[in-house]
Formats: sequence, C-alpha cells, structure tokens
Amino acid sequence: MASPLFLGAIYLLFFLSGATALVYQIVWVRSLTLVFGGSHLAVTVVLSIFMAGLAVGGYVVGRYADHVRKPLRLYGLLELGIALLAFAFVGLMNVYPTIYVALAQGREDSVFFLSAVRILFSAVALIVPTALMGGTLPVLSRFVSRQPKTLRSHLAFLYGFNTLGAVGGAALAGFILLRLYSVSAVLHLAVAANVFIGLASLALQMATPAAFEAGPTAPPGAEPRTADDQRVSTTPATADDALAQTLILWGIGFSGFCALGYEVLWTRILTIAIGASVYSFTVMLVAFLAGIALGSQAYGVALKILGARDAGAKGAILWFGIVQVVIGLSALLVTIQLRDIPANTVRLQGLVLGFGISPFAARAWSGFGLAFLYMIVPAFFMGVAFPLAGEVRARYRNAVGRGVGEVVAYNTVGAIFGAGMSGFALIYLFGIERSLQMLTVVNVGVGLLVLCSLQNRRRLGASAAALGLAALVFLALNHTAFRLWDTTYFAIFRSNQPEAFRTPEMVREAVENTDVL
Repeated sequence: MASPLFLGAIYLLFFLSGATALVYQIVWVRSLTLVFGGSHLAVTVVLSIFMAGLAVGGYVVGRYADHVRKPLRLYGLLELGIALLAFAFVGLMNVYPTIYVALAQGREDSVFFLSAVRILFSAVALIVPTALMGGTLPVLSRFVSRQPKTLRSHLAFLYGFNTLGAVGGAALAGFILLRLYSVSAVLHLAVAANVFIGLASLALQMATPAAFEAGPTAPPGAEPRTADDQRVSTTPATADDALAQTLILWGIGFSGFCALGYEVLWTRILTIAIGASVYSFTVMLVAFLAGIALGSQAYGVALKILGARDAGAKGAILWFGIVQVVIGLSALLVTIQLRDIPANTVRLQGLVLGFGISPFAARAWSGFGLAFLYMIVPAFFMGVAFPLAGEVRARYRNAVGRGVGEVVAYNTVGAIFGAGMSGFALIYLFGIERSLQMLTVVNVGVGLLVLCSLQNRRRLGASAAALGLAALVFLALNHTAFRLWDTTYFAIFRSNQPEAFRTPEMVREAVENTDVL
C-alpha cells in the first residue's frame, strides 16, 4: 500500500489536471469564436464536442486501463499528449481562418454548410485532446485502487479533487488570467502545467513501491478475463443483478442529463440577479462545480471517518437510488424558492454593500452567494452519485478501469443531451419553471426505478415508471398548473438598480406601470 503522502501527491496532480481542463475549455471557446462567432449555438457546440471527447476517452481508455501494469505512467503520457495537442491547437487557429474563408466564399447564405464546417473545425481541434482528458479518471482509479471493493473512497477523492481543480481553473481563468494576459499566453500556461503533471507522474511511477504496481484486478481464485468479457466473478450474475446494473448505467446517464439541464436552466434564471456577463457565467459555473466537488469529497471523508463496512454492490445501489430521489426533491425545492430571487437579490446586495465595497464587487459577491445557496444541495448530492455508480459498475465488471470508464461515458453523454435539450428545446417549449419541474420528475423516477430493481419488484418499478411518465405528460399539457413564479416581476427586475424594488409597494407600482411585451 502506498503512503498517504504518495497518494496525496497523486490527488494534487489530479487537482491541477482539473484546473487545466477548465482553463482549456474557456480558452478554446474564446478562440473558436473567431471562426464560429459568439452565438449561443457556437458555445453549445464547442462544449458538446468537449464533453463528447470526455465520454469517448472514458469508455475507450477505461477498457484498456485494466491491462496496464503501470497506470501512473499511462496517466503521465495522457497528460503529455494533452499538452502536445493543446499546443497544436495554436497552429490550427493560425490556419483555420484562411481555410474557412476559402470554403465559405459563395456559400455565405448556406447556414447548414457553414455550421457543418464550423462543427468539423471544432471536432478536429478538440476531440482527441478531450478524449485523452476523459481517460485520466479511469486510469488513476485503476492505479489507486487495485480491487473494485476498495474503490469507494479513492474514486470519491479523485473525482472530488479533480472537480475542485475545475472550480479553481474556471475562477482563475474567468476572473484573473484572461483579464491580465492574452488568450495565447493563458493557453501556453495551461500547456506548461500539463507538461509538469505528465513529467511528475512519470517520475512518481518510477518511485512507486513494487507492491503497489497494478496487477490483475480480479481477486485471487477468480476466473481469468477473456478478450470478450472482463466481468470476472466467482458468482454468476443473476437476471436481477443485470437489470440493476443496467439501471445504474442508465441512471448515471439520466443523472448527467438532469445535472446539465439544471445548470443551464438555473443559469438562465439566475441571470436575473447576477447579469449575463462572462463574470456572471463564471460565478455560476464555480458555484455548481463547488457543490459537486464538496459532495464527492464529503462522501470520501465520511467513509474514512465512519469506517463504513463494505455493504457490497447492493448497498451502493440502494444509496444511489436514494441519492437520485434526494437530488430530484432538493432541485424541486430550489425551483420553488427561486420565486423569491428578486427579493433575495435586493437583500443580499444591501448586506454586501454594507461592507463598503464597490457596487460591481457587491453584485459579484452577492451573485456568488445566491448561486451557491440555490445550487449547493442538489449539486452536493450529484457529487455523491458519481462515486457510488463507479463502485457498483466496477464491482460488476470486476475491473476498475472499465467500470469507471463506462460510468464516465454514460454520465457525460447524458450531460451532452441534457445541455442540448434544455437549452434548445425544453426552455422554448415549456419555459424555465416547467422544464425544471419536469427534470425533477425524471430524477425522482430514476431513483425509484433503481430502488425497485434492488427489491426485485418489477411490477412496482413499472408502476413507478408509468406514474413518472404520466406526471411528465400532465406537466407538458397543463401549462398553468403548479406555476409559482411571477414572471412579470422577473421581466422588469433590474439587478443593477435594486433600490427600485426595496418594498412590496415599489414592486407593485413597477409592475403596474410597465408594459411587458
């Protein structure tokens, strides 16, 4: 077993890896707007390709990671590959405008053709480096946990530290680096950080105790893995086990779908209080990721402090189902509380201004406080859900890398669809409040299905699924039912003039004297 200091160095490197990933994401979006333009579609396409690369990398590299005897060396090579390809991005951006102009001439009115060219450019530039990023978590999980049953706390800490790094990277890039330095300088700084991570990982692999080098994942006495199936178990899986495992994968996929859906919709509604600047977007991203990181870290710490006994895969499945229900119910509570967001904005800005800071700083800090308070509980439990699903899948596969890689892939693909569906379909068809209510139904329904599968109650599970679908249909067709938000007040509220909405009388007067189109 490696020393705590040795593992601490691994966690630190993965923290830095998460920070560079978010710096790249922000820089790549800013750079590709030169070709794409600054539209909402452009940002969504770039982020979708980014997440698609993570999914591909998690799935492909995860299947390979279990066969590698020196996973830390592979991790170092992945980080160096990310640095090399990120550096190559600079060269691509030098030639892309010339190629784009040549292709676009004579086709200026063809939206489909120009969009296809832009998407192709983004995919060529981003898909491989992001795939390498997606492979890092399965590889490091394989390194720190030789057996699936020991994965629980290790995966929680890895995922938590990486997400905390993402929080730091987003805040650093959004508030400091891009304000002080050019886009290319920030990109080169991230490349240098990846080179450091890669070289440090290679050096740590050479210093790794021989007993800690990865051997076979399967426990002694288990059947050897074949090329076609890495699931190794001395006890054959039952049909109920297979159903529960399938629901876990689909469950973490729907969890990712709902998580990004919530993020997109919460971001849209919180702009009422925070504004729509790049700083505001960074504030909300940091608050959301911070909640996920805290949840994952808290789960790992709880396992260490409480010394929780190994309850097996069924125990993890039980908690996964409970967590999904809690995410849905807490998100519903957030949706209800958002009806008071203008009043809470006025109160919090007044409180922060009392410290004698500038109005801009007051809006920024109060915005972060609001985003954190509204998002923290659901995001916290989203951070708990991922290591639970990773543990379950790794136990079923009896292969750490492959199990974690599959969870990464399903969760990320779900996130892609969640962001796209919420941003381009749900918000236009049903509005923000109704879309949030529908997502909570999905979360709770998935949790109940998982719990029913664990109890081998298929009829009850089918009833829960039918009830969930009926609730979604009801919410979709009844546009006025369960509406709590005063959208007229939301439409006229101005976060940069909170003094105009200090009292109910002032709010009522503003509503009566404003014509909302």
